[in-house]
Amino acid sequence: MIEYIKSIVYGIIQGLTEFLPVSSSGHLAVFQNIFGSVGVPEVTFTLLLHVGTLAAVLLVYYKDVWELIKSFFSVVGKIFTGKFKFKNLNDGEKFFCLLFIALIPLVIGALLENAVEFLSGYTFAVGILWLINGVVFILSENAAVKQKQLDEIKPSDAFKVGFFQLFAILPGISRSGMTITGGVLHGFKREFAVKFSFILSIPAILGSTLITLLKDWEAINFGDSTGIILAGVAASFISGLAAIKLLQYITNKHNFKVFAYYCFAAGVIAIGYDVVTRFII
Repeated sequence: MIEYIKSIVYGIIQGLTEFLPVSSSGHLAVFQNIFGSVGVPEVTFTLLLHVGTLAAVLLVYYKDVWELIKSFFSVVGKIFTGKFKFKNLNDGEKFFCLLFIALIPLVIGALLENAVEFLSGYTFAVGILWLINGVVFILSENAAVKQKQLDEIKPSDAFKVGFFQLFAILPGISRSGMTITGGVLHGFKREFAVKFSFILSIPAILGSTLITLLKDWEAINFGDSTGIILAGVAASFISGLAAIKLLQYITNKHNFKVFAYYCFAAGVIAIGYDVVTRFII
């Protein structure tokens, strides 16, 4: 029973923190450092938790995803017929191109991810990165940037937003938080920055899943833990839906400083726990 409880708790953490800008990797790292693993095949469990959150964002934004699929074919058609000019594209086609451009820096992230993976094992380091995450939010909230309409957003803006995602390879730095912050700092309206971040997470999660499959194909197995793993996946899906809706509500009603304060508190607690367990207990 304890394994089911752990699986569900980790699924909830993954779902909530994948989309709320507080770092899912940081939360999972700290909880695993404190409470240990679930006791199931780790690669399979982690991969399927991401699949659960992917299903959540696909469900919420299925209309936008369908429009992006159609825009992909229309953009490809214009490229092959020599009619492609970014300024002449419709809104759906521009949105697709901006998303595609924002994904390019993730290639660098995929190459660097293994180099920083060891930080997940150090609760103190995750705590420091949480504090940095909170500072970034405070600075972005206080930045005065002119908001742009979709027609005014340049491909270079999307590319720079994509670079903000690279910081999220560090446990404690939020992917959604960095993407939203990058968007706001480059003139995206907050509502558009949130939508851009969520939809950008679809290919990001798919890419990460594919890389995991290619690297650790032989490690993908359920063993005797199918029910335990599926309980976590269901929890990540449901909590992912809740997180998306919550962030949409906060975007419309409040600013993001509440997440900065949360990151400060989480960072202090993580650092305090690490210091106590290393030097006092």
